[in-house]
Amino acid sequence: PHLTYIACMNNVPARFFVMGSPDGPKNPPPGTVLDAVAPGSDNYSFYLVNQHVSRGSAAPTQYVVGYDSSTFNVDAIQNLTFKLSHMYYNFPGAVRLPAPAQYAKKLAHMVATAVHAEVHPRLRETLYYL
Repeated sequence: PHLTYIACMNNVPARFFVMGSPDGPKNPPPGTVLDAVAPGSDNYSFYLVNQHVSRGSAAPTQYVVGYDSSTFNVDAIQNLTFKLSHMYYNFPGAVRLPAPAQYAKKLAHMVATAVHAEVHPRLRETLYYL
């Protein structure tokens, strides 16, 4: 099987703006990708603005691809991460992290703060942590 390992970091200090408007700098539209891929390298990183921001500046999420043995090209992986940010169950729009990462973050927080015992076996097959 092929494997792609991507680390997501949503608390990055970088901010990006679209210049050239008569109203001044604006936030980039959702789906904007900034990347620099070294040719022939398996490791690469990119920034992605996942959601629309009406107030303040858009905070991008940084994705670092640490290992990639898949046959997908870089554009397909960037498109997949953007589409996964729309798949989060509790919010109708896009979130800053892709849905699997958001669920993992939520589960880790809940287990660390609330669960002090083993979970009942019938709950293991459900999304009880939502």
